[in-house]
Amino acid sequence: MKKVVLTVALALSSLFASAQLGIVTVEKNSKSTPLGFWYVVNGKGFENQMFFQNEDSLTQIELTSILAENGLDINSPKGKDEAGDLYWVVLDESGYVTYVYLIEDKLDEKYSTITVATK
Repeated sequence: MKKVVLTVALALSSLFASAQLGIVTVEKNSKSTPLGFWYVVNGKGFENQMFFQNEDSLTQIELTSILAENGLDINSPKGKDEAGDLYWVVLDESGYVTYVYLIEDKLDEKYSTITVATK
């Protein structure tokens, strides 16, 4: 399962203009997260998830690229989760389901996060 998530992450990160060479690993209790890089959290409860945080306009560009690659449109989300965040669903040929969430930063509206979770 981790291989699938990392494969998806690497494929998605190849779309990013800064040509990130890998995924940054952040410890669960870290007080900061990297901006403009895909990252995973090393800790229980974060399995099969990866994140991308940046200024909202740049996050929107990244999200648009991810969704377009999978034949989805940023203006047509699947719905909203319990917290009111938009999400999209990507169905893989292998039977995996990937949820892509756009999470707006509640403390600083200038930033937002993409969360990708594979089940």
